[in-house]
Amino acid sequence: MEKRNVRQSVTLSTVKCRVDKITAETIDLPYLELNPFWQRKYECWRPNEVTKLIETLLLNRAMNPIWTVDHPKENKECVLDGMHRLTTCIKFIKGELQITGKFLDELDREKYDGKKFTDLTKQDKTFIKNYAFEFNLLDETYYTNGEKRANMYNILNRISYRLNDFEFNSNLYHRFYDMLRSKKEEFKLLLWNKKDSRGNLEYELLELYILAVSTDFRSWSSLNKLREKWEIENLKKSEEAVDKFIEENNDKLSNVFSLLNKLQNKLQERGFFENDKTLFNSNYIIYKFMISRSVCFLRSKKNINKYIDYLIPEFVKLINCDDIVVEIMGFNKKGGRNA
Repeated sequence: MEKRNVRQSVTLSTVKCRVDKITAETIDLPYLELNPFWQRKYECWRPNEVTKLIETLLLNRAMNPIWTVDHPKENKECVLDGMHRLTTCIKFIKGELQITGKFLDELDREKYDGKKFTDLTKQDKTFIKNYAFEFNLLDETYYTNGEKRANMYNILNRISYRLNDFEFNSNLYHRFYDMLRSKKEEFKLLLWNKKDSRGNLEYELLELYILAVSTDFRSWSSLNKLREKWEIENLKKSEEAVDKFIEENNDKLSNVFSLLNKLQNKLQERGFFENDKTLFNSNYIIYKFMISRSVCFLRSKKNINKYIDYLIPEFVKLINCDDIVVEIMGFNKKGGRNA
């Protein structure tokens, strides 16, 4: 028999109960998992986004449905689309977020400015708790079939929200991106001036890795193109390909990131990086190429230790040269390729 989606209305108060596993079991309702393995990391919304969402609840405006996937074995539903909305609403109820009056469209700005959930009137609290979300439940095949799930996710989000490449691919590449995410703390010296949102740091680390292992860049016009081609060739738009790549390259991945980390630390110890935020940002792409391409040619911790004192004076000479990246690989300071 052909499987069909299940549609239902669920109040926010019920959602709040269902996202707690013990409470969900107690009231005999399916546990609602906000962060299943394919879901991207929750990033707290800006005050204007929080405010407009809460105003939507208070005015009982309609919003896009929440999409969930039925778990094949457990009594739970996993959120495919709508995680940020649900999480933000729950955080507001818990008192972790507040309304910013100047961003309200119809409600009294002065009355609601700075208000948290506990500060609202009984009537407003009731409106929020009783707000009914429309839930669309997809069958369990969307849980087990990564390509089917990713296709639905992309259909939903390409229409309503402009995804960047990281968000677009995270449904299939989540295991590889989780590995990159685990490396962020090791590279805080290099990435301290970069915003940690929407996969920005993960892609910085991936580009470092690609630059450290690749040798042929003749046909690429930018780092984005280089990274896109690498992902297609190695991860192949498939969860199975991702698992295979990680399994076959686990030692190589660990070794390359270890070398990148060591060289970064060696440069920091010798005071190579600028402390000023603006100057560091101006030189960042140069630092990035120096570290990655040096690892490409040195290939071992022994060589890094042996040649670091020879490399740094040359790096210092070249840091102010407009053609430094050209000399290293043929790219300009923004990561684009020079003609």
